[in-house]
Parts: sequence; structure tokens; C-alpha cells
Amino acid sequence: MIKISRSFLILATASAIAAAFAQGNPSTRAAKDSGPNIVISETPPYDCGGTERIESIAGKVTGVAPAQYRLTIYAQGCNGVLYVQPTIASPLTDIGSDGAFEANIHLGHTYYVLLVAPAYKPKPELTGIPQPGGDVIAVAKVRGRGAPAGSEKKK
Repeated sequence: MIKISRSFLILATASAIAAAFAQGNPSTRAAKDSGPNIVISETPPYDCGGTERIESIAGKVTGVAPAQYRLTIYAQGCNGVLYVQPTIASPLTDIGSDGAFEANIHLGHTYYVLLVAPAYKPKPELTGIPQPGGDVIAVAKVRGRGAPAGSEKKK
């Protein structure tokens, strides 16, 4: 006859329950299968755009190997056009080995950060909102810091 201690049974039961919960818990699965994600931690101010002012945008990319991707950043002006940042001549932003990124960009009222494959060729201007697909792996959108109340409406 095998003797099993009471504390072993309690520990084994608790472990089994925890394992079953983790498999059925959507937030636990999402953490494992989260895929590419862009978090913008430093947002430039809300502005109609132009070439006069430059501010920093920064954040972190997770769920991918940073060395295999780049970022394309767009600032949307009050005319509705999205302009590639920091410049047409330098339209791609590197991602650090820890996933961090930072760029000094011209202002807009809304900012889009695109995680892109190496083959992606950014257009200097866009009139539509970028969506994931093809060489665009993920898109993050953020309103400018200090956006006026009600500015969420389409310009």
C-alpha cells in the first residue's frame, strides 16, 4: 500500500485546479498568444501639423523579434492627410533590441505607428487610415496629448 500525505494531496489538487484555470482563462491565453503589440508611452501634443515644431514619440513593441521589423510613423494633420515621419527621406524608425523605440517627429492631431516588414515601402502621404495586412503587421493609434474635448470626431 502506498502512503500519500495529506499535504501532498492538497498541493496536487491545488496544482491541478490552477492548471485547469490557466487553460480556460482567456486573459492567460491572450498573454501567451498575444502576438505583435505596439504601446505608445510618450505622445506628442495635439496640433494641426506643419514643419515648424518637432516633438518626441516613444514606446515599446512586444510579441516580435525587434531586429526583424521596423516602424513607420504617420502624423495626421487637420486636413486629414497622414504624413510620414520623421521625414520622407527617413521614413523608417528602428526598434531597439529591448523593443523600445523613439523618434522626433512633426506634429499632428493623431499619430499612427505601424510595425512593418522589411519589404514595406512607406508612402510620403496617406489619405486613408492604415490597417494591418501584407507588410503592415500591426498598427497603433493615439490622439495628440492635450487634444480638445470633442476632437475625436472626424476632421
